[in-house]
Amino acid sequence: MEVLNKQLTLLTNYEVLRLVNESKKQEDKKAKNDRSKHLSTILYEVTSKYLKTTPAQEQNPEVIEKLIKAVAPYKLTAAETMQLINLRPTTAAEVQSSAILNRRIFQLEQRVRTATSAR
Repeated sequence: MEVLNKQLTLLTNYEVLRLVNESKKQEDKKAKNDRSKHLSTILYEVTSKYLKTTPAQEQNPEVIEKLIKAVAPYKLTAAETMQLINLRPTTAAEVQSSAILNRRIFQLEQRVRTATSAR
C-alpha cells in the first residue's frame, strides 16, 4: 500500500466521530453483498464502544473553538490542547477532582519556588 496524499494533522475525538459516522452512513447505503464486514465491525466498535462514551458525543465546533481560545494564553502545544478537548471533565466528580488536583499542583509549585529561592 502506498500513501498518495499525505496530510499530517491532529484530529479531535469529535472530528473522528464525525468522520466515522459519515463512513458508516456510506457503508449502510451499500448493498449487503458490497459491504466490508471488517470495516463495518470497526465502524461499529469505534462509534458504539469508544467514542460515544467520550465527551466527543456532546461536542460541536463552537465549543471546541471556545475552548481553544480560552486556553490560548497558556501557550499549550497542539497535543496538550487536543488532550483537553478529548478528555475534558464531564461529571461533577471529575470537575471536583480536577479542582483538587489543580490546588495540589499549585501548592507544590509554591513549595518548589520557596525552596529554590531560599538557596
